[in-house]
Amino acid sequence: SLPVIAAKLGRSDDFRNAVQNIIRVIDPASDFCDFEGQWERGALPNRMTNREGVNAIGAQRLGTTVYAVNEALCQSGPPEPGGIPVVRIFPAWPRDWDAEFRLMVRGGFSVAARMTAGEIPDVEIATVEKQADSELRLRNPWPGKTVTIERSQGGSEACEGDLLVVPMNQDETVSLRPS
Repeated sequence: SLPVIAAKLGRSDDFRNAVQNIIRVIDPASDFCDFEGQWERGALPNRMTNREGVNAIGAQRLGTTVYAVNEALCQSGPPEPGGIPVVRIFPAWPRDWDAEFRLMVRGGFSVAARMTAGEIPDVEIATVEKQADSELRLRNPWPGKTVTIERSQGGSEACEGDLLVVPMNQDETVSLRPS
């Protein structure tokens, strides 16, 4: 769970180290219940493991890795229990790793973004559920910069601040980019 915790805390260096160590299985002798019975090997060629014997193929660490990667790319948790969700783009993603994603977030939205050489050129947000929230709250992916919002239904507007509140309509897609 270390890479998930690091991602949720926004600690990109800790996320990077923890997720790479899970993939590499750096210490199979202490991580596996039946290390000797598995001929002292760690991960299999398919990255799965025989954690507890030849008939107990495990992929839990791979699931943890995927969960951590999702959390490092995009988060949509509320700031307090029962609060309004706030989307964070690349909150713990290492700036020297290029990435592109499209993920569902709380509130009935889909978020797509890309990072290349540490830069986020734009973010696309679409309403994808019939009962989606009427607005999306987003931490400004370009701190200190004004954000231009272009709407698929026509029109554009400018937004400023650390927390952007974007009114959303049904079947609408908005594109955000720094001004």
